[in-house]
This record gives sequence, C-alpha cells and structure tokens, in this order.
Amino acid sequence: MIKKFIKISGTGKFLNYSPTVVPAPYRTTDFERLNLIYGENGSGKTTLAIILKSLKDNCALLSKKRAFDRTVPQIVEILTDLTPSPRIIFANNTWDNHYPNLEIFDIHFINENIYTGLEIQNSHKKNLFEIIFGQHGIQLKNDIQQLKDNIQSGNSTIRETKERIEI
Repeated sequence: MIKKFIKISGTGKFLNYSPTVVPAPYRTTDFERLNLIYGENGSGKTTLAIILKSLKDNCALLSKKRAFDRTVPQIVEILTDLTPSPRIIFANNTWDNHYPNLEIFDIHFINENIYTGLEIQNSHKKNLFEIIFGQHGIQLKNDIQQLKDNIQSGNSTIRETKERIEI
C-alpha cells in the first residue's frame, strides 16, 4: 500500500513538496487502502495520478511531467508497505523500484478502458448509451466495428457489381 508522498519536487505544480511544508492543520494522515483525491482544476490531481501510474508501470512517464522551472531537480519519494525497502524514489528519470498493485481511476483510465460513444453524430446516436469496460471489451468492440466496416464495404462492392451487370 502507498502510505504517503514524502517528497515531490520539479514535477508539475510540485516544485518542492514535502508533508512538513503543509501547515499542520491541513496535513493528511497516511493513505488508506482506498483514497479519493479531490481538488480544483490546476491543483495537481493529474500530476499525482501520473506519478502513481508511472510508479505502477515502472515507466518514465513521469519525466514528461517535468516542471517548467528546470533548476529544481525532479525527485519523487513515496513511502510504501514494501519490505525490506519501503521508500521508492524517482530520480534521474527512473524509479529505483515499482509498485504494480495500484489502480488509478482517472480520465486516462476512462479513455483507455471504457468505450462510451462520446462523439454524438447521427450515426452514433444508436450507441449513445452503450458502455464497454476493460481492454478486452474495447478490443471486442473494435473487432466488431472492423467486421461491420468490412461488411459495408463488401455490400458496396456487391451493389456496384450488380449495377454493372444490369446495364
């Protein structure tokens, strides 16, 4: 389990964050098994989600969220329940460990895992309330759409051929 962010510097809005910088009445306790992060637009929620996604996938995604002020080194330290080394550090564009047992339900999760038919055109209205969850479901939906496109193309070829024969 992720227990807390120890330090975030040079990343997104967080130039130099540590829990001790936050005034005492606003400090949070350690994270629980399930956590909801809420805040105004531009307050750093997406940055936290990217940090956790990078930590989960052990990728350098985080280096893309570098703060504009490049004089501050990009470092993230997170306290976890891992043993024997509970502290995981991102420095020099790499994590010293990763934490795969995380799920981040943000806008990127929705875009990658849920087909919603958000484009509302006449051809989409019949699918307006269709929702598909998970990578497997999205792949099946894409396969079905490809088959429909192939059928439509085949029907068009049949019509054109029929018209040529009838002439």
